[in-house]
Amino acid sequence: MTTYHREHYLRDVGILLASIGLAIVLRETGALSWLLQKAEQVSYLASFVVGAFFTSLFTVVPATAAIAELARTGTPIMHLAFIGGAGAMVGDFVLYLLLREALAEPLLMLVQTSGTDRLKRFVRRGRHRFIGTLLGAVVIASPLPDEVGLLLMGFAKAKWYTTLMITYVLNAAGIAIVALAARSF
Repeated sequence: MTTYHREHYLRDVGILLASIGLAIVLRETGALSWLLQKAEQVSYLASFVVGAFFTSLFTVVPATAAIAELARTGTPIMHLAFIGGAGAMVGDFVLYLLLREALAEPLLMLVQTSGTDRLKRFVRRGRHRFIGTLLGAVVIASPLPDEVGLLLMGFAKAKWYTTLMITYVLNAAGIAIVALAARSF
């Protein structure tokens, strides 16, 4: 790894760690709760903000609780799903761009320079694109953190429009399921 790549990698890891630290500070100081309370006054904004927070490992729990509360207080489920899905799509896309540049591209370069011959051929022929995108979508649809799925999609070099479409549909469906479950209890 050249000095340039090492510095680039360290800078990207630093940015990622700073964003994780910011998420923890927002949660621990109550700023996230305050923001959600203010957003509840306008249901469209609340749906979008809650959707954006529905994407990260660090904010999914309070976002799920907020989705359930919005559903219980009468926000239409489809409204919550469609607008919340848009917020989740934006949040996931920002995470995708960060993870792709900070982790996926250096990992792909590492595989191409020091991986086994079989792995190098697999990556060179582009077979990792479909498989990585598919596995990323499965992870996003599962209860696992979206960051893992987005990292897989970044490693696969999934097209930005494919990433947007997949994250919107899957997160909108997830938000609708949470809202339906909240209404039924």
